[in-house]
Amino acid sequence: MRFGEYAKLLFARKVELGDLASLKSVETWESVLNEHLMPYFGEYYLDAITKSDIANWLSIQARLVTSKKYSPNSVNSWLAKLKVIMAAATDEFDLAKDPALRVKPLDASTWRTYTREAPNALRAVDVPRFLREMRLSFPQHYAFCALGFATGLRPSSLRPLRRIGSQADLDWATGILWVRRSHTVRQEVMEKTKTARDQEIALPQEMLEILKWHVDRLPRTRKDSELLFPGKGGRLRSRSCLDKPFEAVARAIELKYPVTPRAMRRTFKDLCRAAAVQDVVSKQVSGHVTDEMHEHYQTVHLDEQRQALAKVIELFKAA
Repeated sequence: MRFGEYAKLLFARKVELGDLASLKSVETWESVLNEHLMPYFGEYYLDAITKSDIANWLSIQARLVTSKKYSPNSVNSWLAKLKVIMAAATDEFDLAKDPALRVKPLDASTWRTYTREAPNALRAVDVPRFLREMRLSFPQHYAFCALGFATGLRPSSLRPLRRIGSQADLDWATGILWVRRSHTVRQEVMEKTKTARDQEIALPQEMLEILKWHVDRLPRTRKDSELLFPGKGGRLRSRSCLDKPFEAVARAIELKYPVTPRAMRRTFKDLCRAAAVQDVVSKQVSGHVTDEMHEHYQTVHLDEQRQALAKVIELFKAA
């Protein structure tokens, strides 16, 4: 069997068995197959693919990484899917060996998604200015952003939140917010979070007041929607709904560094540190499972280092 034929069969099998949890996963797999694996390996017979063939393909991708067309992390994710396909084929057809088994991923250690100059996190002093401008220029997005900065929840977890209905995710009386769904693409909602762990968050009264302010101002065409943050016609907001507002607000307040909607999650971690919130609480609210991810999302600014070292130096005097 040729690689292209088998890859399509395996993909269809994964969809049927529910191995791909969301429509986004399905689309990602389909895109990787059609754009990055099939053009090179499609006509190869499975038992004719060698480790050298895969290494040559990886070298081509490495050159594209060097030219800044792709990141090494993207290429490594394609390689991971190729490994899944070849491992399945090796097992199913009892091939002599898996040619992808010992192929190493590209080194991504020097690739910087976020840098000191562009950490994709608002500095604490910029958060009030940013939110004030968001409320002034884009009031329809203000509560969404306020909740994002206050909890560090992913936009994909915020978009499907329900404010009313038999399965409402917000108890207005107690302020308890349940995070248990994730919006993937179009109008599909996955009935679990990205980490497959439900979260329970106790919102303070100040946050509830912002959300009530938001609900009171919903357009008539969105009032009947169960969603807390309904889009046009009461449907789910698009994944890109905050892209242009973030750009416009950053421009309006003359922010000196770029930010995207993902900055809400990263900023939350920095705000927790500034507010001396215990790590265990910060992790519970944001949904981070490991210490590694908890630390990965934080940006320790130079002024924090300076203040900390100044306290250490104060101890010199005590001696």
